[in-house]
This record gives sequence, C-alpha cells and structure tokens, in this order.
Amino acid sequence: MTRAVWLTGVAVAVGSAVGVGLHFASGARWSQGLGLVLLAAAAATAVQLAVLARVRPMRLRERPPRLVTFRGRDWELGRLRRQFDDLRRPGESNGAIILPIHGMPGVGKSALARELARELADEFPDGQLYANLGNAGNIRAEAEILSRFLAALRPGEAVPASTIERSARFRSFTASARVLVILDAARDQDQVARLIPTGKDCAVIVTSRRDLGPALGVRSFRLDVPDMDGALEMLRAVTNTAANDEKFAIEIVDRLGRLPLAIRAVGDAVVRDRIGLPQAARGLRELAAGMAEPERKETDDDGELSDDLQIVYERIESEYARLTADEQRAFELLSLVQTPSLVPWMLIPLLGLDSDRGDQAEIASIVSRLAERQLLDLAGLDQVSGLDRYRFHPLFRAFAQTRLRGSGVDTHWPMRRFDEVYQEAFRLAGEEPPEPGSLPYSHTLDEEPLPDRWVRAEYRNLLRCVLATDAAGRDEVCWRIAAQLGDAVPDEVDRRDVMAAFEVAGWNAETGAETGHDPHALIRVLLARGRFLGQLGGYRQDGREFPGLAEAFAALDAAATAANTDATWGSARLEAEAHRRIAEALLRAGHLRDADHELRRAALLARRVGDRDTERLIDLMRVAAAYDLRSVGDPPIGDDDAEATFCYGWARAEVLRREGDWRAASTVLRGLLPKFEDDASRAAAILLRLAELRLDEFQADRRNRRHTGARAVHRAAEALYRFQHMHDHVGAVRARGVLVRALLACDRQGDAFEQYQYATFDAELVEPLLWHDRAPLWAGLRWAEGELLRRTGDGAGATRALVAAALVFHAHGDPAGEAGALAAAGLSRLPVDAFSGEPAGRAPVAWLERADDAPLRVGEPFTVGYSITAPALTQSLPPAGARRVTVMLDTDGADVTPRARSARLDAWAPLDEQVFTVVPVRPGPLRMRVALYDADQGALLQRTDLAQQDVVPSHDSVAA
Repeated sequence: MTRAVWLTGVAVAVGSAVGVGLHFASGARWSQGLGLVLLAAAAATAVQLAVLARVRPMRLRERPPRLVTFRGRDWELGRLRRQFDDLRRPGESNGAIILPIHGMPGVGKSALARELARELADEFPDGQLYANLGNAGNIRAEAEILSRFLAALRPGEAVPASTIERSARFRSFTASARVLVILDAARDQDQVARLIPTGKDCAVIVTSRRDLGPALGVRSFRLDVPDMDGALEMLRAVTNTAANDEKFAIEIVDRLGRLPLAIRAVGDAVVRDRIGLPQAARGLRELAAGMAEPERKETDDDGELSDDLQIVYERIESEYARLTADEQRAFELLSLVQTPSLVPWMLIPLLGLDSDRGDQAEIASIVSRLAERQLLDLAGLDQVSGLDRYRFHPLFRAFAQTRLRGSGVDTHWPMRRFDEVYQEAFRLAGEEPPEPGSLPYSHTLDEEPLPDRWVRAEYRNLLRCVLATDAAGRDEVCWRIAAQLGDAVPDEVDRRDVMAAFEVAGWNAETGAETGHDPHALIRVLLARGRFLGQLGGYRQDGREFPGLAEAFAALDAAATAANTDATWGSARLEAEAHRRIAEALLRAGHLRDADHELRRAALLARRVGDRDTERLIDLMRVAAAYDLRSVGDPPIGDDDAEATFCYGWARAEVLRREGDWRAASTVLRGLLPKFEDDASRAAAILLRLAELRLDEFQADRRNRRHTGARAVHRAAEALYRFQHMHDHVGAVRARGVLVRALLACDRQGDAFEQYQYATFDAELVEPLLWHDRAPLWAGLRWAEGELLRRTGDGAGATRALVAAALVFHAHGDPAGEAGALAAAGLSRLPVDAFSGEPAGRAPVAWLERADDAPLRVGEPFTVGYSITAPALTQSLPPAGARRVTVMLDTDGADVTPRARSARLDAWAPLDEQVFTVVPVRPGPLRMRVALYDADQGALLQRTDLAQQDVVPSHDSVAA
C-alpha cells in the first residue's frame, strides 16, 4: 500500500473514533450532529480507500538483475536519461512516458534497457514490470504477458479470461500508479499497444530491431555498436583481464565489428577455454581468411570460435528468416560487393536485371526493407547519384556469404556482369551517353573529377574497373580512373593490386599521349602512383621487396620533371602539385625542413598560375612543416573537399597542441576521425597523433594521469593495429615507439620492453631511405629506448639515447620532438658538446664483392657497390632540399650493368646502395671510377676513384 493510501486509512480511523465519541458521549445536539457528519465523511473516505486499495498495485519486487559485465555505454545511458527528463516536463507527454530503443541484432538493446531501468528505479516507487516479447525468436502471446503483469500487480486475485478484459484491468491498475514497464524484443507496435500503462506517472522502455518510434508517436533511440573504448571495456569485463594485450584486444573487437553479443561470446570462450587474447585474435584472423577462401582448411581454433559465434548468427537468422525469397537473395548477393558501403542499383547487375526505372525502384525498395530490419546500416548519401548508401556489419556480411555459398550459386557470373555494367557509368565527353534510365548516374571523367569521399567509398570497385576498362580497350577511361586512386589507402587492400592497376594505367596513358588525347596523361598517373606510395613505407618480407617512399619520390620526381619540360599552363599546375605531394610524403616521414622547402617551391609555382586552392592547402601544410601558426585561417565550407577538410583539421589541432590546449586539439582530431574512417592511412595518422596528445597532457597535467595514460595506450595500440592492417610497417614502427612511451607512463615496464623489441626487429626490414641514424623514424625509437633505459636505472645510457634523438629532431626542424626528447632527459636545451665528434661531410663508400676473394678473371662477373654516408649533425645546418642524382660506374676494361642508376639524395638520408655488375673483358689492370651527377642539371657532384684491380685470364685461356 502506498503512502497516500496509508495516510488516508489513518484519517478514516481518527475520523471514525472522533465521530463515535461526539455522537454517544455528548448530549448536546450540535455535538451529536457533528459526530454524524464525521462518521459520514469517514464512511465516504473508507469507500474511496477500498477503491484505491483495489486499483493501486502493491510495491513490486520484480526488477531486472544487475549485469556485472555491463560496460561501455555511459554516453547512451546519459542520452536516454536526458530524454526521459525532457519528457517528464509538463505538457511534453499526455500519458505514460515511452522510451523506444531499436538497433541491429546483438547490439545490446536488452542490456541497455535493463541498466536504464535500474537507473530510473527510484523514480518509480511502485516497482517495475519486465517481459520478453520475442523469447528466442518466437512471439509471446499478449494474453500470457498481461496475465503475468496482473499477477504481479494483484497477487492472489483472479485474472480475467479474455485478452481484452486483461488489458482493461491492466490499464485501470496502472492509471494512478508509478510503474516502469520494460518490453523487450518487440516485433511491431501492435504487440506493444495493449501493454503500455495509462498513468502519466508511468513509463515504458521498448526494445526492438525495427524503428517503432513513428508508430508509437515518439522518437526512437537507435543503438549502434559502441566506440572502440566502450568495446574494449566490454571485452575486459567479460574476460576479467587487466589492461594488457591492447593490440590483440583491439583486433578482436574490430574483427567482431564491435558487436556486443559477439564480444560477449568470444570473451566467454577466452575464459572457458583459458586461452589468451593473442590466441583468440589469431583464431578470428584465420576464421576471416577461411571466409574469404572457402577452400582453405580451417584449424581447430577456427571451428571453436565459429561455434561460439553461432549465437550471433542465430540472431541474424531469426531476422533473415522473416525476409521474402527476393529479399534473402538480394541480401546474399550484396555481400559480394567488397566496398565499405554500397548503393542499391548494384543489385541490378548482380541479379541480372535490366536497368530500367521499374527495376531500380523495386531494388531500392528491397534494400530499404533490409535496412528497416537492421540487416544493413544507412551510410549517408552517395555524392554522385544522391541515393542512400548502405553498409554491412562484418558479421552480417559473413553470414550472407555463408548463405550464398550454401545456395550453390555461381558467384563469378554476377561479378562479371557487375564489372560490365559498372564501367558503363564512366564515359568521356565525346562518347555517347547511356540511354535514359539505364543507370542511376553517368560521370563524364574528362569534365569533372570524381568526388574524394565517393572515390574512397568505391575504391575497390574502381580498382576492378581499371582492369575492366583496359580489357575493353577503353584506354583513356582506364587511366583517368586510375589517376584518382592515389589519395586514399583503404583497409586490407593489397598494394600489389593497386600497383598493378597503376602499371596498366601507365601503359594506357602513354598510348593516349601518343595518339594526341591528353599530353598530361602519364604525369597524372605518376602523381597518383606517387601519392599512393607516399603514404606507405617500403619494407622487405619473405625475401620480397614492397615499394614505398623511395618509389614514391621517383614517381613524383618524374612527374615534376615531365611537367617542367612542358611550358603549358596546365603543366605548371601539375608541377606545383608534384612538389606539394613530395612535401606531403616528407611530412609523413618527419623531414619537416625538406618538406617546407618543397612547399615553398610548390607555392611559387601555384602563385604563378593563380591556383589559390593549392596555395591554401600549402599554407595549411606549412603549419606542420614550419610551425607557421598564421596560416590556419577559416575552415573550408562543407566536407566535399576531403583534402582541404583534413589539412584544416590537422593544422588547427597542431596550433592548439603548440598552445598547450591538448583537450581542444584532441576534440578537433576526434571530430575529424569519423570523416576518414574509410581511409586507413589518415585514420591511423589521426589515432597516432591522439596518442601523442595524451602523452603531452600526461607530462603537463598531473590530474587524472591514470586515465590519460590508459587512453594514450589505447590510441597508440589502435594506430598500430591500423598501420599493420594496411601493411604500413613504417607507420607500425612509429606507433610502437609511441606505445612504448605510453606503456611506461602506465608503469608497465615489461610490456614496454616487449613492444620495443618488436619495434627494433621490424625497423630492420624498413627501406634504407627511412631507417638510418639520421632518420626521424630512428630518432623516435631512440626516444622510446631512452625512456626505457631511464626506468631500468641506466641514467647515462638514457641521456645518450635521448640527446641523440633530440639531435636528429633538431636537424629535421622538429622542435616538438626535440623538446620532448630533451624533457625526458631532464634537459631544457641541447648540450653544448652535443655536436662534437661528428664526421664532417658526406664520405663516399665503395666496395667490391667476389667469391672467396678469388682473383678477378676475364668473363667472370663481380659486384661493385657505392653509397654515401649521412651528413654531420652540425649547428650550421646545410640548406634543405632533396636532389635527384644519377650514379655512373666508368671502366676502361669491363662491361658494366646497368650503365647508370637513378637515386634520391636527401639532405638527411644516405644515398641508397647502388649496385653494379662488372664483367672484365681483358686481362691486366682495371681502373674504375664512380661519378655522381645532378639528374636535373647534369652537373658533376662527386667523383670517387676506386682501388685498381688486377684481372687475370679466364680459366679457359689458362688451360689452353
């Protein structure tokens, strides 16, 4: 009985006692009359009390149990609580407050609803009612649920037989109560209508997969997967592990698409089978590889994890089973499109339909229904067609692909048809446009470039289209598409496939130039090739060389040289673009002084032709290259220009970082991250900078250092995972260096040492241009080494390492890196003697290789190598700027292969080893000389005479 009913009962008892006393104990008429009045009032109140006692429920004890593993939903809980508070305001709700929550299967709607109910428990003193309306995919009868509710509200009372009477009784019982009702797993609004209480002091939380908000007259809260930090909290809560193995934890939740149900399933498997997170991550990796290659034999771990994920697939299956046959087929075939998002018209070629408007409308309707059932997610508007884009959750895609394979459909034919239709969307101004209604859009490549964001979304399709147009003999369309593939590096795209597309496009560009189409065709393809490789570092693996920065510089230098030889207006713009892209690659490598040199050169060229857009980008890039804080200016209008958006956000964050406002800088970068989630290179760079900002904050602000250090570890580990996923080993080494420092900030010395060992091993596989004792990458790892040595008590070794790192940062014009390394050493500036003991100038090094030091013989080849050491680190720094050079080996008695080699001589990098094969042609003394020429001007830069060698006759001559 509520407090109001209790007080009313007390009033009845007192009134009755006073009335009886006055009526019988007093002989006065007025007293007897007053006694009768009080008795009548007490009787009336007693009647009301009886009614209230029948209608008001008892205080309920049925409450959702607390989930001890509930984590990572603080923002969502806060948002729903604010929505509840808003609806409680006078005039906002005529009846019970309704809080609908909808989302995909397994996203955690039920757990969120239960936790929200616990937070709101004090607002509903009459208790809570809970009902699962779905119960493992089967709809529970409305009458059954009402019976349970009535039994809880009125224990011992008879429950009416009909559903209508039960509903009426439920409404009357809740009319003046304060009850919270949780309706979980609702299918539609009809299932919910009779279960909503009528009292304005009641509330109901409804969870469903479909959006029931419009039908219920309120806005439904769409629950999405948690962010990375929230997902990691969920995994740790389930596994009950400390904050370690961050990279593997990140890989697990990423491969699971951060879906809470899947995280719970894999976490339970980790605990049950007593396996570590590295083993679980490896199992998911192999499981994903098995999905991509069905003929691949799965390991035992694959099978176990696949079984653990069955609970997720069962939830998807329950929604998939409700689809029509056409919807099921569409869902399966769409999984063949490997882009992060897709547009509905792609179903037309996959299904083999004609591209008429009727088919397009029906296809759009099918895809829309798949999204309504939460099997696809909306991904914004398509920039080219204006249609809605949709995306697969990775586990939903895996389910669809499994279904497709099980159906026995030949998947090669739909994709061949897809490639044929897809390339029809691109044409040249002189080609006939497609028939009206045949495609949702048509893009004229030689009039307007493709939007940046659209290219990122369609990257894999465009990569296929390059090969399809080449096979179809559409050479100009082929190279024009490839010329727009350089800016982004999508996740899990093999760089060899991209390089193969650039090779094909290069051949077609040369053909186009010869036939007089576009004289700048090859320059544009070289720019795209250089831009792509400039975002990746080269490395060696399993005896294979993967191209990187060195080849990027070669392509961009070739583009700049070719543009310089052409006096047309368009060539000057392309030359400016080439130098800006060279600067961009140098910035990524940490060569700030050289980057600023290239940016100044690009700015001069852009100014000559009035290219204000390029000038603006250069100003923003110089914020990072030269600490020019005056160049930020106003933000770009809209997000259509992806590069301007990125450069502005990065520059703005840099300004705030240098002002010491790390929180504001982090906010800017976090706002930038979702816009470039489909560009693995930029996303990884943002995450790494966020980790560095957290470390800056950790050093400067002693408040809440535990939280700050943990966030630095998370962001560095996430950046490491992203770099490794895109096969950028240079970025991975850089991320490990930051991760070592973040782990030390959290007093995790053992984990930091392990990461340092991995980093030093990986660094040895990086291309020589980026890994030597004058490279910023080397300095970053020395910084981490110095902090590690300081923790182990080796103060002298720590100071040497940190000063060495600061020297390199100083040489490259990076005051932030220099100051950070010195601060870790407890110094405010470089010591006076820091520059002593350095070799002066670039000393050439040459060597000769032959088998077992045997004598040189006529006709038997041997090898001659040549390189140049890095410059001295002096206070009087040499001028910045890289040079393209030609290395030649001259002899007067031997054949040399190749005749000459091209290389890039950076101001702070050694010349790559240049190797020549020499075959003596006659016996006697052999003189050799290495000459180094400026490739642009032809001027002799350096000449080195090698030691004279004696050549003996060949074995055949001796035998004769």
